[in-house]
Amino acid sequence: MVEGLFTTADVNQDGHFGADDVEAIFEQCDINHDSAVSKSEFERCFSEDAPDMMMVADGFFLDLDMDKNGVLEQGDTQLYYDKIDQNGI
Repeated sequence: MVEGLFTTADVNQDGHFGADDVEAIFEQCDINHDSAVSKSEFERCFSEDAPDMMMVADGFFLDLDMDKNGVLEQGDTQLYYDKIDQNGI
């Protein structure tokens, strides 16, 4: 299941999860193009091809929602990447 999440999250398929992947996830999941990703948009985006990913998607959404306001915004994606970036690249 973790490998499935990584494969889904590694949008550019370069074998690394980077800032560009976080941004691409945001853009792909912003289905209504309102510059915010609701939990339902995120769940639909992540579990569309793999229904068993719903629980993982829920947890990932909660982790990405850095300000805990229930929606993902551009600032959340950068803060999340800064939090997980181990090598500063």
